[in-house]
Amino acid sequence: MLYFIPSTNLKHTYSEHFGAIVVPSKRPSGSGILFAKSGRPWICDNGAFKGNFDESVFFSFLETMYEYRNKCVFAVAPDVVGDAKSTIALYESFSERIRKADYKVAFVAQDGQENLPLPRDFDAMFVGGSTRWKLSSAADECISRAKQLGKWVHVGRVNSRKRVVHFALVGVDSVDGTHIVYKPDVHKEAITRWMQEKVLFQL
Repeated sequence: MLYFIPSTNLKHTYSEHFGAIVVPSKRPSGSGILFAKSGRPWICDNGAFKGNFDESVFFSFLETMYEYRNKCVFAVAPDVVGDAKSTIALYESFSERIRKADYKVAFVAQDGQENLPLPRDFDAMFVGGSTRWKLSSAADECISRAKQLGKWVHVGRVNSRKRVVHFALVGVDSVDGTHIVYKPDVHKEAITRWMQEKVLFQL
């Protein structure tokens, strides 16, 4: 399992368990971009969680980073926090354009996704939604459905060993979190241990 960390916090040395989650910007720069350009795995987020999705900036960024797309695990289609139905509609509107840019595309599973069919075609599922839903059996059901289809599953906002253990046990491929932003030299070691324990979780 990979742990993706905010692109603003990549000035330290990280093990192979870490990747970068990068939010597109008008002037791509900074440690996250350098991390991606170094050949490490990265995710292109959409900024929608904070209400910052900008269609033109998003697709311009994908074009700028085209040379490094092979290490991009997926680009996240825009979503509506806590609203599965609206999120799927957005996914249907943007997924083909992302795919035509030659990136794998992820849709975001939001509250209520367990009551809806998965999109017709997707490369990865990003588990978002409220914290209560993310940690519920309903979210676990969605994860199971995606894994049965052979899809990559990623979970956002995983900031504790307890959550890492939970999502390792349900078989996700990657998670992200801001835990490491605070005392990165200390917390990166703790997170590395969590990642290395994944095999033990599954015994």
